[in-house]
Amino acid sequence: MNNFPIVLLAMIMAAVTSLLTLFFFGSGSQAADLQPGEAGISEDLEFRIAELERSLLDMNARGTVVDAGGRQQVGAVDELMTRDAVRAWMDEHAAEFRLQPVEELAKGPVDMGNLLRRLSNPDLSEAESHEIWKDAAEAGLMEELLESYKLAVEQNPGSANAQVELGGAYLQALQHEKNPMKQGEMSFAADAAFDSALEIDDHNWDARFLKGLALSFWPDFLGKQGESIQQFEILIEQQESAGSDPKHAQSYVYLGNLYASRGEQDKAQAMFNRGFARFPESTDLKSKAR
Repeated sequence: MNNFPIVLLAMIMAAVTSLLTLFFFGSGSQAADLQPGEAGISEDLEFRIAELERSLLDMNARGTVVDAGGRQQVGAVDELMTRDAVRAWMDEHAAEFRLQPVEELAKGPVDMGNLLRRLSNPDLSEAESHEIWKDAAEAGLMEELLESYKLAVEQNPGSANAQVELGGAYLQALQHEKNPMKQGEMSFAADAAFDSALEIDDHNWDARFLKGLALSFWPDFLGKQGESIQQFEILIEQQESAGSDPKHAQSYVYLGNLYASRGEQDKAQAMFNRGFARFPESTDLKSKAR
């Protein structure tokens, strides 16, 4: 027997129960505080859940499943369809029952445990990381989150990666810091962390790349652009002597852009062409190569 309708039922019941507990009226001790009409909404929701349970059990007995749009199908259903069905139903009824959409529920309450769990995702994108730090800033937890990275460095004094992660954390935090003085302090702290990483491992690609990238954004009067160029020149020499990695293409892009910003168009074009010869799949280099 296909067990996905049962899984679907369990997921919906668990999700609705969690939503009711966390986002509807709170704990049972708050029942006396319901406003006029809210008790009726709660009863209606319970009734609909019961209806949904009976319907799914009946369809399971007949070998029928439901897709994300509520259409009945016959046959097997994969896990992705199961998740889509749960999300579609919950999102459709979120406003009606004063519940948060499933995407908001998945993010969970913003606390240190939540932030660290989300940041530990190995497939975390830059956009997702930015959103997490934004949540930390809005929750007043940014300093505490930075302390967790400092602690990791203290516990792993010989780890270049721990220093890189600390530097990256500073770069993320300063994007959400409104105090210009603190932004400056974070910029210097990030640069120091990358230097510490390079002292441990002078071929750490991430440390040198992020150091060069960060320096390229410093104010012109501080004279850091030359140092930024130097870091990228070293990095390209190092990466060309090592194994190829798609991310290495960005070094040529940034160094070429830095040359161009100084009016050195020939050096910039040569760098774009040099990178494209090694990474013809890079759309950034393809658009710049001649």
